[in-house]
Amino acid sequence: MPRRPNPTRRTTIWALGSETDLQACVQSKYLNQDGFQARQTTVAGHPALTVTGSIVNGSIEWAEVFEAYTGQTPGLVNQTAAGLILLSRPKRTLALAYGMGWLLLDQSKVEQAFGLKYAIRSLDPEQVRQVTRHILERRARIDRNSVPGGQRIEDFVVEEYGEIVSRLVGKGRAPGLTFSTTGRTHFSLAGADSLAMPVARTATDLMVDLDEIERIADETEPADELRFVEQLRTLKAKDPRQARLAKQLAGDVAAGTARVALAYPFERDDEHGEAEAYRLRVPGSDTVVVDDLDVALLTDAVGSVPGEQWLEDLARMTIQALADDQGTQVIGRAITANKWITAEVTLDGQHYFYRQGNWYEVGSGYLEFLKGQVADILAEPTPVAMPAWSTAEEEKDYNKRVGADLGYVVLDRKLVYTTQHPRGIELCDLLGPDNELIHVKKADSSAPLSHLFAQGIVSCEALITDAEARAELRRRVAEERPNQLLSEDWRPRQVVYAMALGREITSDTLFTFTQVVLVRSVQQLSRMQVGATVAQVDFTGVLPAGVGAGEEVRN
Repeated sequence: MPRRPNPTRRTTIWALGSETDLQACVQSKYLNQDGFQARQTTVAGHPALTVTGSIVNGSIEWAEVFEAYTGQTPGLVNQTAAGLILLSRPKRTLALAYGMGWLLLDQSKVEQAFGLKYAIRSLDPEQVRQVTRHILERRARIDRNSVPGGQRIEDFVVEEYGEIVSRLVGKGRAPGLTFSTTGRTHFSLAGADSLAMPVARTATDLMVDLDEIERIADETEPADELRFVEQLRTLKAKDPRQARLAKQLAGDVAAGTARVALAYPFERDDEHGEAEAYRLRVPGSDTVVVDDLDVALLTDAVGSVPGEQWLEDLARMTIQALADDQGTQVIGRAITANKWITAEVTLDGQHYFYRQGNWYEVGSGYLEFLKGQVADILAEPTPVAMPAWSTAEEEKDYNKRVGADLGYVVLDRKLVYTTQHPRGIELCDLLGPDNELIHVKKADSSAPLSHLFAQGIVSCEALITDAEARAELRRRVAEERPNQLLSEDWRPRQVVYAMALGREITSDTLFTFTQVVLVRSVQQLSRMQVGATVAQVDFTGVLPAGVGAGEEVRN
């Protein structure tokens, strides 16, 4: 029996803004290029624009070496067909791309994550074949995990906080679509910015399918298991909101109302030595070495510039961490200054945050869910006592005083060097009575805490996987606490983040990105079977008797 003809064809669909001029959705260079044609037409009575042509690359990358070896010129060019059908719809313009047709689109007009928006409402959460995600911790990393036969979304172990899903592939459900007439219930679906799926081969049925696709994307709720996907989105480089957000941030800084603070770049989180100073290079100015960084130092260096250029000028500056205050020993490379800040901006009622040189759009439910997770972490009782901290007391002096008064082992600034960590790693600031790894931070804002959280993870990873690090910790404990040694099979079981911010630490007072990193850090430690709590350290204006500001407390 002959196979029944398939009434659908797999097609890539792009959504663009409500642009009434269809030609404005196409890069002008293709509209004016020989070999391309743009023609006004209709599809099932709806206004449309078609653009067709061939993209010709006159040079072939391997031609030069081919000729060098053989003395023969290939005389070939690469030529790729491209086609677009742009349809003016009530809510947006839709583009059907064929071949390399998507290259013709003006990407600044593209509605980001439209395909993903449809996918999380149409995909079967138990038949997901591929997940692409961007990790917002330490180095910016992209992971792509594939399971040919498909599996539950839960089995991909996607973390709801700090991971941005940018593409999903799996089995979509067919009710209301032309595909349902084939007798099959599921079809292959890929959703990112674009949407790849089967749509009708006839013009009339195509319009029905597009109506249904837009209805699902705009009017239905995501599957419960996939709801988290649209709560955090990265803005693409050509997104027109980028310039507006940069201008808004600069205006907030100038007005003194900005929620902006210092934050270690991801790659500095991987440098485990402690910086003693920083080298700041500003184009057109002298290079300076400073003992510490603050936001005012960076904003003063940028000076007064038009709002849309503020971040651009910040990106022209570089900061390099130094192991000594003379600037002779560097820790890592010079990193552009825009990657040393985190900021939060509200634009048109929507919440955004800036981190590592990128803007992120925060979904309506994301902050609510995130704050709930943070509140639970902060409510967890901490197993150690942390006394009040004088505002006039330096961090190293506070650690020495706590160690002396409470009998904690002081490991602050005592780096451990191993084969895995030749540049040195600080295992913790204090080791508590039950061998809790206590990491201490005094800060005037929440943003620098992201580095503290990373230290907790790095030290636990080292103590679990690096025998040299464990041996060195046992040796140091034996020297300072001979009556309570660490066993040969000891492993970390508890991390305490002791934080003094000069105010109560809550889910409302921490920066959004700091909350993301805290939740991710606690989850990551949990997977190592290490518990984590936050100890809020109170400030007091009074130094303990006999202690002066900046003095060594005890030897």
